[in-house]
Amino acid sequence: LPGHLVGVVGPNGCGKSNVIDAVRWVMGETSAKLLRGDSMLDVIFNGSTSRKPVSKASVELVMDNSDGKLPGKFASFSEISVKRVLTRDGTSDYLINNIKSRRKDVMDLFRGTGLGPRSYSVIEQGMVSRIVEAKPEEIRIFIEDAAGISRYKEKRRETENRIEHTRTNLERVDDILQEISRQLNRLKRQSTQARRFKDLKSEEREVEGQYNVLQLIQLESRLLSETRSSESKRNQLESEMAGLRKIEAEVAKLQEQQAESRERYDSLQEEYYPLSAEIAEAEQKLEFLEQNRTTNTSEIQQIEAEQIERSGQIRQMNQQRREIEKNQSALQPSLEKKESQLDRIQEEFDQADQELREWAAKVQEFNEKQYSPRQEAQIHQSRIEYLENRINELSNEQGSVETTIEETANQLDDEDLAILRKKLDDHENTCQECESGLHRGEAELNRIIKDIEARRDELNQHTNQNHELNSRVKSLEEIQSAYFEKDDKAIQSWMDSMEMKGRRKLFEILSIEDGWEHAVDRVLGDLLSAMYVDTITSEFVKQRPDAGLSLILDAPTGKHPGVSQPDNLLERIDQGKELLQGLLDGVRTATSIEDALARREELKGQEVFVTRNGALVGVNWVSFSKSDQQKTGMLVRREELSQLRTRIRKVNEQIDIAQQKVEELQEHRQVQDETVRTHRTKLAELRSSSSELHGQIGREETAWQESLNRIQVLKDRKQHLAEKIEASREDLQQARKLLEDSLSNVEDMKKQQQAMLGKNRSLDEIASSKLSELNRAREEFHEDRLKSQHLASELNTADERLERLNKDHDNALDRLDELAFAEATRKTRAEQLEKTLEGLLERKSISGRKLAESKNQ
Repeated sequence: LPGHLVGVVGPNGCGKSNVIDAVRWVMGETSAKLLRGDSMLDVIFNGSTSRKPVSKASVELVMDNSDGKLPGKFASFSEISVKRVLTRDGTSDYLINNIKSRRKDVMDLFRGTGLGPRSYSVIEQGMVSRIVEAKPEEIRIFIEDAAGISRYKEKRRETENRIEHTRTNLERVDDILQEISRQLNRLKRQSTQARRFKDLKSEEREVEGQYNVLQLIQLESRLLSETRSSESKRNQLESEMAGLRKIEAEVAKLQEQQAESRERYDSLQEEYYPLSAEIAEAEQKLEFLEQNRTTNTSEIQQIEAEQIERSGQIRQMNQQRREIEKNQSALQPSLEKKESQLDRIQEEFDQADQELREWAAKVQEFNEKQYSPRQEAQIHQSRIEYLENRINELSNEQGSVETTIEETANQLDDEDLAILRKKLDDHENTCQECESGLHRGEAELNRIIKDIEARRDELNQHTNQNHELNSRVKSLEEIQSAYFEKDDKAIQSWMDSMEMKGRRKLFEILSIEDGWEHAVDRVLGDLLSAMYVDTITSEFVKQRPDAGLSLILDAPTGKHPGVSQPDNLLERIDQGKELLQGLLDGVRTATSIEDALARREELKGQEVFVTRNGALVGVNWVSFSKSDQQKTGMLVRREELSQLRTRIRKVNEQIDIAQQKVEELQEHRQVQDETVRTHRTKLAELRSSSSELHGQIGREETAWQESLNRIQVLKDRKQHLAEKIEASREDLQQARKLLEDSLSNVEDMKKQQQAMLGKNRSLDEIASSKLSELNRAREEFHEDRLKSQHLASELNTADERLERLNKDHDNALDRLDELAFAEATRKTRAEQLEKTLEGLLERKSISGRKLAESKNQ
């Protein structure tokens, strides 16, 4: 196969479609219908007679990526594997290089490569015809996928969806904020109402407590009055109860007498009322017997009347039956005669009809023979017309093909194709140059970004260092200011009153050799804060402030030697030495405490040695400063502040330089960014233009090849048409000859048909005459047979009615006998009941008199 094509071939049923479906399935196909199944679980093997079913299905694609053409995070892998696993619980897992992934990741991996579950690269049966017959919109999808545009369209669609979702979420956030605002307002109102409710509830509890106290007092008062009333009523009740017990004794006695009378009365009632019931029952039975007598008499009279009527009907039905039998006997000979006549006519008609049918069969056979030559003649005539039209159509088509060949040959011109190819070469060269420029620009941009990051790191270091130094300066300044803070206000006020505003202090004037600050600080101590003044008067002493104050003159008033010793502390002072001559004349320096101790014999009078760390050594004494004072002296702090400020200035200069460099690099980066974007835009435009040119050249080459192919096809078609025209002309001559033979046979058949039709008409007339005679005989026979059947039906009806009347007559006689017996039984029963009733009435009268007497008692 040419190019990078893979074909799956094999006989029917070998599994070609299964291979294609497996490739589409592992690349993310989710429609079971497109995989020729009802559900996605159909891809799992369900077992066979020789193999057990399995619980899952899996397919894996392994792709070579050694050239690193695959974009994205997988470009560094030399081999890419895509696997899909489906289990029977419906769970579908995707794995890329054995890392669990989403279906979207698999789709993104193949997007723009022409691969996918429904891509054009997987061509199955019917795929080519679907592509050829596809609509322009469907063709556009294939073209965009082949051009690699689908990847960016999908990303654009996802971005638009995310933007739309973000907008929707923002709208929802606005709605939620509004709803929360409304809820907050409602909650505020509810909170106000709750506080109001709490206050009212507290008031309610207070009022309710007061009300309960008042009610308790009222209840206690009512309880006292009710207690007194109950005692009086209890006494009254006891007297009433004594009278009641007396009355109850009398009532009990009367109740005993009443019970005895009641027993006698009840016994008489028990005797009286059953008699009344028996009398009522006897009277009811007599009344029932009388009703039976009346009913039986009426029924007997009715049955006797019916018997008289029924006897007359029986006589009438017998007379009617005899008349029907007489008519039936008279109609039977005529019916038999017409039946024999009908049989004879039926035989004659059958014979005539048989002759007609036989002759009709011969006529039909002849007509079929006659139709065949006529049909052949029509077929030949139609064939001739068809061949004449066909020859004309083929001739016209042949002329049209010749015209099309000439037009297509005239349109063949490869000049435009050469121009397009030249233009494509220019575009590709320009594209390569632009791509090289883009690579150089990106490399330069990356270098600038690294320089910016390095400069920013340097700037951050300087900034942090600046913050640390400033923090240290601030801390030292706070310590220095705290040292003078307690007396500073009073001294400032005194200096303002003495018109000495703006005077500096001694430590601000002095400049000391490096390393000897602490020694000077130890020797001078608080004198370092002395104010520098022009003169000292008694007025200063009288108006001095209530605070520690030291003053020092511009020049000493005493006499001091002009040259000091080399190791004098004054020699360590670079500036302000003249101010300290009187203070430091007897202070000499030593390199160390050991040196000072060794040289004590050199000291005279009040002279002392001082070391760098502030240790003092006299003739017969030694004084050490605290270790922390070496770092916290005023001059040390001043010197450190000076050094720190110098370092801060240098660091600020470095920060400014680094900031300026970063800004320059940022400007350079912006310029380079713009250059890279310009190169990318131009490269994208050139690639798009090249792609369009490739497509245009491909279309032109395809059109050129199609034109050549079309010319060849048209030539073949022309040759084929010429052959068809020649064959059609030969068929036309043969058809005309066959038509002449068929027309001659048709004329001979027409003559034979006329003779056969004449005989057929005569036989048809005979059969029609016999059929009319047969129909008349059938009607006469049918009429007599209907009369006979009607008489037989009337005879059966009369017999049934006569039988029914005789049966009713016998039943009526039986009923009369039953009624006569019942009347005799009724009379006997009535006489017995009348005697019983007379006895019961007499017993009731006696019992009634006794009951009345008992009631009066």
